[in-house]
Amino acid sequence: MILITILRSGTCKNSSTKQAARAELAAQSIDSYKKALALAPDSTVVMERLAEIYAKSQHSREALAEAQEVLKLDPNDVNAHRLLARVYVRALGDMNAGDAQKETLDKAVDQFQAILKVQPDDTYSSLWLARLYRFENKHDEAEKVLRATVNRDPGNGAALEQLSQLLVDEGRSQEAVTLLTQAAGESASPDIYDLLGDAYAQSKEYAKSEEAYRKGRGARSGRPGARSRSGASIDVAGQIRRSAGAIQTPLRAGTQHLGKFSAYVAALPPFGKI
Repeated sequence: MILITILRSGTCKNSSTKQAARAELAAQSIDSYKKALALAPDSTVVMERLAEIYAKSQHSREALAEAQEVLKLDPNDVNAHRLLARVYVRALGDMNAGDAQKETLDKAVDQFQAILKVQPDDTYSSLWLARLYRFENKHDEAEKVLRATVNRDPGNGAALEQLSQLLVDEGRSQEAVTLLTQAAGESASPDIYDLLGDAYAQSKEYAKSEEAYRKGRGARSGRPGARSRSGASIDVAGQIRRSAGAIQTPLRAGTQHLGKFSAYVAALPPFGKI
């Protein structure tokens, strides 16, 4: 027992030491970029990097201010828009429902829209914009974004999943089936077969649902320990039962459920990839 206590204490101290080292390194980087900015006050590159360091070190207010300064010099600076979008989306996960949360959501939407004006083929931003539109109950806008993404990249599983779920939620299961049947014919992806099985199950076409799930399992048969897209071992009957049920998810909810947004925020990639 004493040994365990000592080991735990050592682990905690080691973690604290690493956090202190990271904080010191961030402070040094911030100081260096500030000095560089003093020498080149109109350098958007330096301002971007300073904003990113602020964001990484949890100085969100300073990160926002610096990124906004970049946009004053170059309104089409995609990196600055991406950083702002990321900060706003992360802030949503820490907020309770209310006016402030709605305002932050609108700001995030504005940034993703700005990114897509400059880079209309940015799939990652398109998917996030669609998610945010759905939270705002702007399903028509979400559908436009998702259809454009699927037209550009027919095998994009994330876009197909969002679009098919949107169609099913609106009682348009047959449209979802048509969409996914075409996608399955083009790519034969196991994940797309799973989505097709979901769509059939929710339209109560259980035989076709089972067939789609089994095709998905067959496509995985060459892989060690065939897994469903959720990571669980494949269970056709169980998949049908779960898909046939009306399972409420954050993406099906309106702004009153924005408090559940943290699950999506947690899936964001590291800085530089948004």
